[in-house]
Amino acid sequence: MKLIHTQRLNYTMFFVLAMSFLFMASFHWKVGYSFLSSTIAATFFCLLLLLADFVLRQIFRHFKSYHPLAVANLGILVVFIIVLSTVYLNGITRMLTDNPLRIPWWLYALLVRFSAGIVLLLFVYENWLQKNKADQQLRNDQIMAIERKLKEAEFAAIHQQLQPHFLFNSLNSISALTQIQPDEAQRMVILLADFLRNSLKRREDAWCTVSDEIEQLKRYLAIEQIRFGDRLEIEWRIDSSVLADQIPCFLLQPLVENAIKFGVYGKTGVSRILVAIRAIDTRLLIEIENPFDSNTTQQGTGFGMQAVQSKLRLFYGQTDGLKTQHVDDLYRVQLNVPRMPLQTNNV
Repeated sequence: MKLIHTQRLNYTMFFVLAMSFLFMASFHWKVGYSFLSSTIAATFFCLLLLLADFVLRQIFRHFKSYHPLAVANLGILVVFIIVLSTVYLNGITRMLTDNPLRIPWWLYALLVRFSAGIVLLLFVYENWLQKNKADQQLRNDQIMAIERKLKEAEFAAIHQQLQPHFLFNSLNSISALTQIQPDEAQRMVILLADFLRNSLKRREDAWCTVSDEIEQLKRYLAIEQIRFGDRLEIEWRIDSSVLADQIPCFLLQPLVENAIKFGVYGKTGVSRILVAIRAIDTRLLIEIENPFDSNTTQQGTGFGMQAVQSKLRLFYGQTDGLKTQHVDDLYRVQLNVPRMPLQTNNV
């Protein structure tokens, strides 16, 4: 951004100086000066403009004004017109000893001051414009940095809450199994360690591929299947074309936790959990389906849904991507999000 502003400012300066040189050279030629004297006068005028522009830049670097025609800007302009035109006129009388003017000196001086005023007005406006754009860009960068920090903090808070929620459930299951099935309890500890190891590896990652998310979800479900045995069945319907797509890490686990909690707890028969992911044009459709009894007494805190809603807002900027549907004895959760290409992990 700064490079673009600098290039545009250089082009503007070059154009203004070129036009000023041609105008002053032709002006002095018409009022009686020779070609060499006219060139010297125009060159001297442009050198003074360059010096004036440099000084203006230093002033506006530490100067704030909210309108190009503010009193302060007009005051700066008047001072520079007086100083530049006075230096120019005194310099010309010393450099060019001949006085071939075809017009009165006062008119010549007035035209020089008017010309200097026009050019300096352009310089004041350009420097004011660049200063305000730089200030606005700085404010935008600061706002974006603050928003990014807030998103990172909120993401970290959600991430930290997800792990204890699952960990407590797993430890309770291990505790129960140690009395009746110690071998399964040991296997569950090994699976839990593997799950947590992979979770820690992804701790700093915001995005992951669908394939990685499914693999981590399978580690979680392997632990839950030890707990529930044949009562828990998992059906996978994953479109192979979406495996390389990116989604927020740990997006699916709270939804599957809810599906198990409300679809398996308190039931004696087989409960089938469906996990389906497919692409619809430029969108990714994720569905989690579980059996549900509306008369169940099982209750939850709603944290899982809140965590998913927060991630949709943080990562996709949308609040309508999560939908739930209760049809007959099935409860379905749908996520509809944009497909994301492979990219560097960031919030």
